[in-house]
Amino acid sequence: MFSTSSLSVQASCNSLASNVEPASLEILRKTSRHNYTIFLAYSQSEHKYFLIKVFPIKKHVHPFYEREIRIADLSHPNIQSILSYSPKSSLFPMSNDSPTSYIVLEKPTIGDLYSLIVHGKLPEDDKLTRMFFLQIFSAVQYIHSEGIAHLDLRLENIYLDHDFHIKLGNFIMSQKTGEKCLVEAGSDVYRAPEGKLGDFPDPMAADIYSLGMILFIIRFQIFPYMIEQVNESFWKSMIKKSEKPDEILAFKDLFTAMTKRSPEERISLKGIKAHHWLKGPVYQQKELKELMNCLSN
Repeated sequence: MFSTSSLSVQASCNSLASNVEPASLEILRKTSRHNYTIFLAYSQSEHKYFLIKVFPIKKHVHPFYEREIRIADLSHPNIQSILSYSPKSSLFPMSNDSPTSYIVLEKPTIGDLYSLIVHGKLPEDDKLTRMFFLQIFSAVQYIHSEGIAHLDLRLENIYLDHDFHIKLGNFIMSQKTGEKCLVEAGSDVYRAPEGKLGDFPDPMAADIYSLGMILFIIRFQIFPYMIEQVNESFWKSMIKKSEKPDEILAFKDLFTAMTKRSPEERISLKGIKAHHWLKGPVYQQKELKELMNCLSN
C-alpha cells in the first residue's frame, strides 16, 4: 500500500491549468466504489480539498477512466473540473503493487443535491428549482454539443460549490454515438425506460428523461417511486396546495414532455430551453446566498 509521506509519480501525469500535483496532496479518507476507489485529499499549500479517482489496470486502462478524462479539455462553469490525470502510475498502487490510473478533480465544497434534499436543506421553491435546473441544463446542453451523453444524470452526481453554483460530475458512463454502452442493465428511477436492458438507442434522449426526473425531485422533494404513480390525482393535489397553480400546470407540461416513454416523442433540448416554465423568475446571486445561508443555520 502507499504512504502519504513518500508519494512519487513514476509515470506520465497530465497536469492541467491548475497544476495540482497529486504527489503534493495529503490523503485523508478512502471510499471504495464498484470498480474504482475515491480518495479525499487536501493541499496544504492551496488550503483546498480535492477528490482522486483511482482505477485498476488489468490488460487495458479501465473504460471508466477513458470515459471520464474526455471532459478534461472541456470547459464549462457548471462542470466539475479535472485538474490532472495519468493513465498509468505507481502513485496509488493496488494491494498487489500493480499500477493504476488516476484522475484528480475539484471537490465542490457544499455537497451533492441528493444529500441536501434528503436532509431538508432545500425548500420547495419554483425560483430555486428553476435556477438550479437552468445550470444543470446548461452543462448537459454543452456536453451534447460536444457529442457526449452523460447517461448517469442523478442528484448524487450534481454538486454545489461555495457560491451555490451547480457542478455536474461523474462522467464514467458517458457515451458518444457508436460507442459501447457501459450502463448496466436494470431499472433505475433516473434511467430512461428504453435503457432497462443496458442499451440506449438515443443516448441524448435518455439524458433528457433523466433531466426530467431530476427536475421533478428538486421541485417536489419526493422521488417518483415514493408515490404509486405521478397521475392526475397527484397533479390536482399539487395545484390545490399551490398559491400559483398556473406554475404547477406549466411545470407538469414540461415534466411530461421530458419523460415520455418513447425517446422519439420526448421534447428536445431546444424545446426545453424555449419552454415557458423556464422563463419564470430566478434568484439573484445575493438572494440565493441569503436563502441558502439561512437554510444551513
